[in-house]
Order: sequence, then structure tokens, then C-alpha cells
Amino acid sequence: MRERGRHVAVKDQWENGDRTDIRIGGANIYKLNERKNIMNIQREIKSYMAREGFSMRELVERLAITHKWSKSLSNFSGKLQRESLRYKEAEEVADVLGYDIVWKKRKE
Repeated sequence: MRERGRHVAVKDQWENGDRTDIRIGGANIYKLNERKNIMNIQREIKSYMAREGFSMRELVERLAITHKWSKSLSNFSGKLQRESLRYKEAEEVADVLGYDIVWKKRKE
């Protein structure tokens, strides 16, 4: 529970099947769990960076040289946090790290 001015805001969050129920004050907000079983892009890219021994700064510098990206570390970090990386950008990150993105048919 957190007080803001004269208002008291209560925030509860819990999993409820395919959605997360969030209660702020007396209002209920429902957020669909779209990425429930999908690895977060930020964690995935960072895991590949660690495997290849890249720091975030090194990756950004190589992206700037090879693919004309901005040299701003905060821009790249923000894209990962917001999960707003475009597919072409993901391909370029994979290229710099020495990987290809491969589509594989699921076994059903």
C-alpha cells in the first residue's frame, strides 16, 4: 500500500489463468499474458552476449560499425527493456554475435 497525497493506492497482482489481474485502488485492470511461455527478448539476447563474451557496450559499438546503428548504449538498452526491437534489428544483433535466426517447424 502506497500513499499519494490524500489518496491511498493499493496494487495487487496475481496470475489467473491466461491473464494477470491487477487491482489499483478499487479498479480492476486485466492484462493478458501474451508472453507467458516465451523467453523475454532482453534475457535471450543477453544470454547470447554472455556466451560470446560481449558486453553491451561492445555489442552496440559493433552494431554501429557494421550496421550503422546509433552508438547510444541507452537507446539499445531501452529497446530491449521495452521489447521494441524490430525483426531486422534482431537479425543484425544475431549477425554481430555470429548467429542466424532460424525458423523451425514445431513438433505437434
